Amino acid sequence: MEALSIILVGAATLVLCSLFASRFLYPLPPGPWGTPLFGHLYSLGELPHQTLSKLSKKYGPIMTVRLGMVPALVIDSPQWAREFLTTHDIAFASRPQNTNSKYLFFNGSDVGFSPYGEHWRNLKKLITMELFTAKKMEVFKALRANGILRVLKSIAAEEGNVVSIRNLLSMLNMNNISQMAFSKQVIDDPIFQRFLAVLEESLDLMAVFVLGDFIPFLKWFDPYGYVAKMKANRKEISGIYQMIIDEHKLKRKKNCTPTDLVDILLSQGVDETTIKGTIMGMFVAGTDTSSLTSEWALTSLINNPGCMRRAQEELDRVVGRERRVQEEDLSSLVYLKAIVKETFRLHPPAPLLLPRESTQECTVKGGYKIPKGTRLIINTWSIGRDPVS
Repeated sequence: MEALSIILVGAATLVLCSLFASRFLYPLPPGPWGTPLFGHLYSLGELPHQTLSKLSKKYGPIMTVRLGMVPALVIDSPQWAREFLTTHDIAFASRPQNTNSKYLFFNGSDVGFSPYGEHWRNLKKLITMELFTAKKMEVFKALRANGILRVLKSIAAEEGNVVSIRNLLSMLNMNNISQMAFSKQVIDDPIFQRFLAVLEESLDLMAVFVLGDFIPFLKWFDPYGYVAKMKANRKEISGIYQMIIDEHKLKRKKNCTPTDLVDILLSQGVDETTIKGTIMGMFVAGTDTSSLTSEWALTSLINNPGCMRRAQEELDRVVGRERRVQEEDLSSLVYLKAIVKETFRLHPPAPLLLPRESTQECTVKGGYKIPKGTRLIINTWSIGRDPVS
């Protein structure tokens, strides 16, 4: 116990020395002073985007905070966001590597968590040009329409009862993604019931806090067993993905035409670890995000009857009541699109976006000198609610 106390005191002293040195060597943006060793980690609360928004009102639209031993910039205006995402986009194009991406995204091999470099560029180009094209979207159009019809029937069957819109839409999204990724509809396949349970666990583990990511010498400290759970989760879901990859390899031997994401990645010689990470990235990015946004939109309309009535009137005028809404109608539903945009503004599914990390030292406007390894946090929730923005 005495040895541990000595280690912690020594570490705190080193952190304080490095903090004072960085303040002297680098003219950083203003920000609150944090506690030794932990910085501002434990002062952010359960809603860090709201806490950071309040602090930004005091320290300005660009603010320095410290997450353990990791320096970070918090951006709270569109002008400063443009400075880092456009003017200095190369310096801040990379993602920080952490425990969650290591285990849940197969060493950060997917396009969302991969460090900036050749691997990221090649994978992004491949996915953009081969999967998210107008032709591919048209191929899966009937699938999307049938899925929506299924959701509507499920809601109608529960007339008078409480319905979880988020759960229904999450299942719809999972089915669509699984069809695009590996040509299977997981909801209807009993083999994949365990897969859905493991995937739900993965989504929960994505949000957990691992202290060692911010204080490296405490990586061994895992009081809640999160790292052990991530390792077990990765092992199980990796086995399921491997089964899918093996099936596609067998199909390729029969000279079948590539039809889904796994086919395309295999045909381009992408390694199995990256394929697993890419599939995982699609599920994480495309399930709870859109279902949560839809739930917020419906909640807001229920609480604003005038807006609900206006949206209904537009649907009656453009579509009528003799048929269902088709994707071709969306361009004419101007008010409905405005509702979607307003929902994103007020309730972004990722209030702080995914963090970025500087790969090189750079000087930004105002003369601030940003050291290599600095995290970049864009508070889109706060920017969207700022009257000036």
